[in-house]
Amino acid sequence: MNTLPEQIESYIQLAARSTGDAAGLRERERAAQFLINHPAEAYPPLARLVAEKPAAWETPRLLDIIGRMGLAESAPLLAEMLTQAIPDTSRAAGRALGAIGGANAQTALLAGLTAESSEVRIAALEGARMFGGDFGCAPITSMLTDADANVRYYAVSTAVSLGCLSPDQLAQIAREDSDAYVRLLAEKAAQDSA
Repeated sequence: MNTLPEQIESYIQLAARSTGDAAGLRERERAAQFLINHPAEAYPPLARLVAEKPAAWETPRLLDIIGRMGLAESAPLLAEMLTQAIPDTSRAAGRALGAIGGANAQTALLAGLTAESSEVRIAALEGARMFGGDFGCAPITSMLTDADANVRYYAVSTAVSLGCLSPDQLAQIAREDSDAYVRLLAEKAAQDSA
């Protein structure tokens, strides 16, 4: 019989697998659920792996598991991963911060919204969406004039998700934004809310 630490190690390997067939996905989810159900034992090795290899292909999947654990103590690690500006890693860290919620996660996401990297700003917007209505609208609506069109797109999407924009505000964005995709998103959201 394997000890719990050995089981944890085995389940981390299973959860990190890249197999995409249905059976593999079910096995991967069972492994993730086992880790989520044993946060005290699973978080330290998960955190170590993520910190050692922020750009590894499995890191976003492991960050998702950490977020699903809901541990407030993971906020500093997730904040560090958010600022890496590695697309998949930063976005997974942002979503994980949003999932754990709380003041430390919100502070990290707010800092991400003002980061120099557009990738970090987008990741923070994804995290704000996961955080939900308690995040606040003002930090999100201030992103609607960001110089980067991709950031504006995510800002509109997040603001709509959080209920931060009226149909009139959306219609104005649909008329005035310089990017066609942002205008289209705002137009669709305005129609959906009418």
